[in-house]
Order: sequence, then C-alpha cells, then structure tokens
Amino acid sequence: MFDFFKRKAPQATSGSMVRTLNAAVTAETEIKTTAVTATSFSEFGEYRLAPDFIERSDDLSSIPFVECINAKLSLSPHLYVSLAIVQATKSGKTAVLMVAPTVNKEDLTEYVDILANQGWSLPTTGPQIWRAAPSIIMAVSQGHLGHHQISAVQAIKRDSGKSALWQSFIDVAQWAHDQGANDIDYAVNIHNSMSQICFKIDGRYLKPQRWRLPTDTMLQMLGIAWQRGDGGSDATFQQRIEQQCQLEIDLNNGVRVRMRWSGMATDKGPVITLRIQKLGASAIVRTLEGAGYLSWHLDVFNRALQKKGGLTTLAGTVGSGKSVTAAILMGMLPRHLKKVSFEDPVELDIVDAYQKTIIRDLLQTGDGSDPAFASAVRALFRSALDVFMMGEIRDQESARVARAVLESGHSTFTSTHAPSALGIFSKYVGPQIGIPLDVLATPGNIKLNVYQTLLPQNCPHCAKSPTEFASAYSLKEDSLSEHKRYLERFERLYGFSSDVLRLRDPRGCEKCIKPELSELNGFAGRTVAAEMVEPDEQMCDLLLSGNRVRLQKYWRELSNQKYDDPDFTGKSAMDVAIFKASLGQIDPREIELQFESFASVEHKRSTLKSKVQMTAMLRQVSTAPTKAGALA
Repeated sequence: MFDFFKRKAPQATSGSMVRTLNAAVTAETEIKTTAVTATSFSEFGEYRLAPDFIERSDDLSSIPFVECINAKLSLSPHLYVSLAIVQATKSGKTAVLMVAPTVNKEDLTEYVDILANQGWSLPTTGPQIWRAAPSIIMAVSQGHLGHHQISAVQAIKRDSGKSALWQSFIDVAQWAHDQGANDIDYAVNIHNSMSQICFKIDGRYLKPQRWRLPTDTMLQMLGIAWQRGDGGSDATFQQRIEQQCQLEIDLNNGVRVRMRWSGMATDKGPVITLRIQKLGASAIVRTLEGAGYLSWHLDVFNRALQKKGGLTTLAGTVGSGKSVTAAILMGMLPRHLKKVSFEDPVELDIVDAYQKTIIRDLLQTGDGSDPAFASAVRALFRSALDVFMMGEIRDQESARVARAVLESGHSTFTSTHAPSALGIFSKYVGPQIGIPLDVLATPGNIKLNVYQTLLPQNCPHCAKSPTEFASAYSLKEDSLSEHKRYLERFERLYGFSSDVLRLRDPRGCEKCIKPELSELNGFAGRTVAAEMVEPDEQMCDLLLSGNRVRLQKYWRELSNQKYDDPDFTGKSAMDVAIFKASLGQIDPREIELQFESFASVEHKRSTLKSKVQMTAMLRQVSTAPTKAGALA
C-alpha cells in the first residue's frame, strides 16, 4: 500500500551540529553521532550512561519521560541548551538527565547535587544519563517536545500501521524540503476516492501526480501527524473545524524543520496547510545580495542600519521573503549592540540576538487580554536593549509595543502585510493597527519602508532572446505577429530595445529540467524586486495632511523614468523587475503575472496623458483674454 512512499536511503550525516540560540554557548560543537560504547561508562564513574545518542525526536521514545523539570528546579536559562532534566516516573521524584556532548563529569556532579538538594534522585536501575544533540535538548527544555509528543511517538512505534503512516508523512515533508517548497497543502476531497497533496514552490502552486493519494490514506496520515503536533486545542484531528498546531520533525542530513499547521474546513473537505520553517543551523539565512538586492538597495539599507533610531518595515505578501530580509538586516548590525526580538514564532536564527517566541491568541483583544504578552513587554523595557524586532505588526497591541520602543529612541525593525512601500502608511493608520498619523509623520520616526516580492529567475543556460525564441518554437503568421506586437509595446513603454530581453524556455535544459515538476523547467530559483521609500520632510508634510494621492505623485516624480537605469529612487517594485528584465534575469511575461499586464500599463499612461492634455487646454482657455478685453 505504501510502495509509493518508500524514501531514499539516508545519506551520511554531517558531524557539525546545529547552531544554538544561546549567546553564552559557542557557535557550534563537533560531536560524534555513533553510539556510545561500553567503555564510556567508566568516564562518569558512578553514573550510568545510555548506549544510544539522542539525535532525532523519535529517539526520545526510549527515555522514561513524564515532563521536563528545568523550570521547576529554577535552572538558569543558559543551561537549557546543554541540559534537560526529565521526570522519569509519574509517582515519586525520580529524574534522568539529557546532556550535550560537552558536559563533563564535574558538570554532572553539580547537576545531581541540584536534584538532591530539592529531593530528587536518579533511578536505581537502568540508564541515568543520555547524550543528546543540543537542538533536541533545547526543544525538550523549552517545552516544544513534551509528554504529548513523546507518548505519540511511543504509540506510533508500537503500531506498525501507524508507523508506516507517520513515515509516509515524513517522506512528503522530505520531498517538499528537497524541492525547495515553502508550503504543503493536504487538500482532502471527501467526495472522491483520491485526494491531492499540493506544494508551493518558487511562487507556483503545484499538484504533482505522484502525490495524488487515496483519501482514506490521507486522512489517516493527518490523524497521526496531528497526534505528534503541539499547541492544538483538540485531542484529535477534526475535519469540519479550523485547527492550528505545529510539529517539529527531523529530515535527512541533520535538517530539522518546524511545520506550522493551519487547517481550513471547505465544502469538499479540510485543506491542511503546512508552512515549512528550517530550524537550527539549516535556518541560517543568506545575504541580501544572494536574495537579489542590487547595489542601490544595499546603499539604502546601509544608510538605515547606520542611523540610530527609527522604524524599518518590510512589507509584502505571504511568502515574499520579508522575514528573511528582516533577519539578515538584524544580523548585519554591529555585534556590540544588544538585539531583542519578539516573534510568533521564531522562524530564523539571528546571530547575536535574543529571540523570544510569543504565541498569542488573536481572538482575545484589548489591554491585558494576553498576560504572557504583557509580561514579556514589561521585561523588554527592563532589558537595556539597543535594537528591537517585532516579528510582525498586525494589531493594536503589537503596534503599541513597537511604537513605545521607537519613541524611546531605539532602532526598530518589523514586517507587515501591505501592497506597496507607501501602502505601509495606510496599513498603519487603519483601524486594525491604529498608529496616529502624527507619529508616522514625525521626521525620523519612519526610517525606511520596503515592499518586496519574489519573481522566478530565468535559467541562464537556456533562456532565449526574442528572436531565438521565435525560431525555437517556429512562430509563424498570427503567432509571430502577436510576438512582435508584444515586443513593440514593451519598447514603447520602457524605452529600451527588446533585443536585450530573455524569455524562459519551458522545455528547460539539463541544468534546470525537473521531470516531476515540468512547470518549473526553465527557471533557476527566484529573485527579489523591491521598492524603497526613505521619507523626507516634504513626504512627512503630505502624510500629515492626509493627501495620499499627492504623496504618491511626489514620490513617483523623484524617478528619472529610465527603466534600464539602476537608480531606483521613486521607482516601484514593478520598475525594478523591468530593470532585471533588461539584464535578462526575468522573463517579462512573469512580470505581468506578478503585477499587471503591459496592456493595462499602456492604457493607464494613455488615460493619464489625455487628462493632462485636457487640463492644460482648459487652463489655456480660462486664462485667455476675452474678445472685448482684447479690443480694449
């Protein structure tokens, strides 16, 4: 039944372990993943060391586990990356220790003394100490892996059918990760014997034939996965109501991912969306240049980073990479600055930052509606921070925190959902967020607004010039005429030769072809297109007056109107995409899909030109002398 789920043989894992979040621990620790031999028992004297190394969450099923008691014992948070003390039995105060490979016998003696002083003891039989990867220890000590998940692991392992279903779920996640997917959709169709698993890859929503599965099998897979999840309010997977939770799972090559589960009940059945987030070392982000930002953008970012105070906002749609850009910017700040972030949840590791996950119930509103959030805010203002990042401003409470930090003179970074860089202002003054207009219009408060989107990038090995494309696909008569009209319109609109354009070849080549995902043939990843606004005093005046139309016009008038020129002052994200098309990086047809058609752009320009001409003519008529006046 599960032949189509058979996974590849796992490759040898790397010896380099994940980077921890705790600043008190060095960046990486080399450990051996082989089982601990019997000779290791003598290294710890009277302590009995388990022979197995705990590297994956599934390995926890061998540990007697009731709950992690680090917090009950008032252990310092800096120990959470190297030590997790676990209550081993429901009755009595017996505990076992999970320790990192760097922990020595002297450390163990200290930990056992802490236990003894509070009335706890190690078990008299069986292993007392387990070696574990820091990532697993962190997940246990912070409560991301608890009794619920470990009990589910044990139940699944005892049942061969459940074990096969869970392995199938892992196989789907592994395939999605290997293909670079951002999201997985389990689209259940209860009216059909077959249902589809879909994937969001490079901005496209794909439905590979290989992941069309029996509906009953898919529902069973989801039921098993829900049992492994954390944070769900229901004990079992429900088809007819919206549910949310998260799972942390291990993939090949030491990769650990978090999957954020968001269920939506539809008429045909539930659609379960799983957002994939890398954890640990695999979550380390790339550079701005690697994301596709150009020299002009980098200069703007550097000005923002070098100026103290002010709010920098990254905007875009879901999956536009704004969180990645924000994390990169935080990492670019000097190491001598104290950086703190509130995120829901932490998605990416930021070097030298104190990151805090705050899961909030957005159904509760109003002051004091979320005690955990309020407590974190009070601690924030006592933390002597230099730089603050609010993962997302999406309601009045998060806006108040960001505003308070901003108005105290600290540099602040955040993200939000908005349609453009100037649209960030409209989003902030709206009733959902409610930042007063005079706060936004105060010079220096808003340091930088960025709107970014991601577009598919041509494969440089097979992308074709317009002439080569027409020849390769034997365009004739009507097709060739349409091809030429398309290029002529492009030249009219953007003022440079269409000969420099490169069109994606959907057949692909040996460098880019994907047998199971033919929709991605001819592409080589995605690149960013971004617009940036650094408000000046004139813009602040227009913002304060509420004249958003004039504000938009003023900003656009700053543009030099040269679309193949790398000066992006006053230019939109679409204009930046056009520039990248002039370099052959983006197929212009992909720009139309992301923004609007060139026919629509031409119509708007023509309409605007007609209005300008009509206004000028009316002005001449109104100022012309009358016949009587002329005679006089």
